[in-house]
Amino acid sequence: MQEQLGRVAPLAPLVAEAARRLGVDRVALIDVSRPAGLNLVVDLARVDYSTGVSLGSPGSPVRITADVIRRAAPPSTALPTVVRRIVLARSPLDLGSASDRLLAVESSPVERREVARAQVDLLSGHDVVSVPGDPIEMLPSAVAALPAGVAPIVMTTWAVSALAASRRAALLAAVASLARERRIAWVSVEGVGVAPSIPTFGDRPASGHSILGVAVSSGGQLRFDAVGRCWQRGAKVAWLGEDVR
Repeated sequence: MQEQLGRVAPLAPLVAEAARRLGVDRVALIDVSRPAGLNLVVDLARVDYSTGVSLGSPGSPVRITADVIRRAAPPSTALPTVVRRIVLARSPLDLGSASDRLLAVESSPVERREVARAQVDLLSGHDVVSVPGDPIEMLPSAVAALPAGVAPIVMTTWAVSALAASRRAALLAAVASLARERRIAWVSVEGVGVAPSIPTFGDRPASGHSILGVAVSSGGQLRFDAVGRCWQRGAKVAWLGEDVR
């Protein structure tokens, strides 16, 4: 099983930025193709960036640190209120099961298991809707079941890279179809050129870093932006904003 550790440091500013662009303060987080759903702790954890910016819950038992490259720190935009947490995966883990909890923790390298265990414990105290099956096929029904006034934010962290080109296009098409009907965002942390339609700043594929991307619905269509880079699975970040190309 792939590592299940939640990638909070690059995700937190992306979720905050997506909500800001959508003009919403109540969201549903949808973690795609991550069976443990640990990205869903993004608002519950605390991230301290090396420039002094912090995001997330101040008193959280899960604290993450990240180095900021060239002082390109994420903005201090507050994260939105999360009213629903959803996992879309072929075989979601049940964090109420001791064996599945152990599997989620032991998917991480030994040096990161303490953080993974803390994330599992934190998420276990919150309601999570787990939807088994093909994540792309299940996305429309998961979104349709949301309460009125709640905007879905789809999250992928190094998940799109596991998809064939046709499946990447299908994911994009699914989000774009939903964007014609409602406010929705897709935030991605993927290798250069992996997330379809997300700009790359002109970076070359396999450059050793990943692109922080955000796509939000606007006028029935998706608007795509690259807003930063990260290295070492989010241990180092650079927030560049929407106007940099």
